Amino acid sequence: MSLILRNCKFVITPTIDKSIKILENVDIVIENGIIQCISDKCEKPRGFEIIDCSKHAVIPAFGNAHTHVAMVALRGYADDYELFDWLKKVWLAER
Repeated sequence: MSLILRNCKFVITPTIDKSIKILENVDIVIENGIIQCISDKCEKPRGFEIIDCSKHAVIPAFGNAHTHVAMVALRGYADDYELFDWLKKVWLAER
């Protein structure tokens, strides 16, 4: 797989110091499944598939993007309950 994700609106990437960096309007060049460049100055090889990402955010894989706000906001709420009772209690608190 060799492609260019062109003009990505946002690229959200972790850094070596475990912070998050958000890049704007950059290209991602992927050659044979390996990211070669993330920049607004990447060389654009010929023959690569090009995908317009000007309206898209690119996030890392293997991260859990599925979340329920209540599960974070109510963390620790009713910890002494069994799962089913806890779910009922949290469901009521969400409303």
